[in-house]
Amino acid sequence: MEDAAVKPRNQLLIRLLWQTGLRRSEVSGLLIDDLDRPNREITVRQPNAKNDQKRVVPYQHTLDGLLKDWLDHGGRQTYRDWNESDHLFVTERSHWMRPGTVWEIVVDIAEKAGLQRDLYTDSEGRDRSKITPHNIRHGYGTYMVHNTDASIYDVSKLMGHKSTKTTEQKYVGHDPRQGVDAGRSYGPE
Repeated sequence: MEDAAVKPRNQLLIRLLWQTGLRRSEVSGLLIDDLDRPNREITVRQPNAKNDQKRVVPYQHTLDGLLKDWLDHGGRQTYRDWNESDHLFVTERSHWMRPGTVWEIVVDIAEKAGLQRDLYTDSEGRDRSKITPHNIRHGYGTYMVHNTDASIYDVSKLMGHKSTKTTEQKYVGHDPRQGVDAGRSYGPE
């Protein structure tokens, strides 16, 4: 999907969403100072976090080149009012990228990549798309729970969930065999 994003800003946006699981409002509110590039960490400040809890999320080294192009090699400077903004993402019309714009960019890129489809029309007559920033967030959560050794507690904290119950309900399906391998390996003899 990232390949369908022509603009470097949009490539950065897609990869950042995938590598951090941030909500679109959290990405929208990111300031350049929220990045700790040497440690590859992003601070989600209290005003931007859904549950009003500041948290730190890591990102992978594969984001470094896109960040460097965007911040150090003039990518951000091609946008209007870039020098008047402390926000990481700016647009042609604004010194910050609104959450709705994040949604529009993701949906549009998924369409261009041939991945998008409308799932249903909601009660207000709006088409609901398969790939959205929130679905990328769910992909991150699913990946972290099912493809890594991260604990539910760790994933819950990374995603900014109020409790581990939220994480469990969304990302851990009922499996009657869950725990069998652990019981075999660690159970008392």
